[in-house]
Amino acid sequence: MENYIINTYNKTKMQLQPEKIEIMKKYTPRGCPFNNYTMFDLLIDFINMYSWKLETGRTYSIIEFLNALNDIKAITYKNFYIELFEEG
Repeated sequence: MENYIINTYNKTKMQLQPEKIEIMKKYTPRGCPFNNYTMFDLLIDFINMYSWKLETGRTYSIIEFLNALNDIKAITYKNFYIELFEEG
């Protein structure tokens, strides 16, 4: 499985395809007031904020992870990530 998150006891690890990272770094979240803040930064922030919701030792796809969130920002930007990670 590519593009996944594993939550271990000590930390959360993420594995992403380099081309997906580059695509995310080209886009800025709409209305974002921060300079140089990208969709990649937003994904990292979601993982840092919500990794506690993940079962320890289980592997999650990025889409599976985002679908589990009820945060309004995650819901707002989820379609961007779904299109990116489902396209293959």
